Amino acid sequence: MSQSHDPIQQASDRYHAHYSDVSYKAIQRSIIADLYGPVDTPDWEQLFDMRLSHTIPNRLMNTITDVASEICQWPGFQGSLPRLAQDIVLHRVSWATIQLIVDYLHRFEALGETWSADLLTTTQVTQFVLKAQPVLQEAAASAGDIHTSRGRAAHELLVAAEQLTRAAHLLLNGESELSYVLEKITHATDRIASALQEKTFKSPY
Repeated sequence: MSQSHDPIQQASDRYHAHYSDVSYKAIQRSIIADLYGPVDTPDWEQLFDMRLSHTIPNRLMNTITDVASEICQWPGFQGSLPRLAQDIVLHRVSWATIQLIVDYLHRFEALGETWSADLLTTTQVTQFVLKAQPVLQEAAASAGDIHTSRGRAAHELLVAAEQLTRAAHLLLNGESELSYVLEKITHATDRIASALQEKTFKSPY
């Protein structure tokens, strides 16, 4: 039997060859547990199907399927991995659930592909970035109260760091308007240039 050259059929064949209903349902149960609490409550099973239809778990499961479809090169599925990483972080999905998702997506990968590993790392880096942003904002605001040349330079550099962190977050988030990313980078470089104009870089005092 000759192999189909239809990209949709090829993607469908690849998807169904590697799909695991057991793994998929394990992710469902873990997501519901993350969002709604322990799985040992008496009414948990009765509420399971209803909770799956709620907006957040439904969105998460649909986006997981989108990523699997994109891995299988299904036409029309692009940019799903950043969306999934952002949703995982936004809704505080547990690391146990993340590992289930990563293992599930790994099933669809061809040799040498790194989708699942990239999802894990993107999720981790996004969490670091979101933690760093308020710290950098507070540091920059505090440095703004220093009246020395070094203090002013530090303030400008901290503002630049915060802007660059925002740019990195936009890239991780799959921002389609790269002009917005470049705006943050340009703002940061302007701040760095301003810092370099401080006399502290021309004199030890």
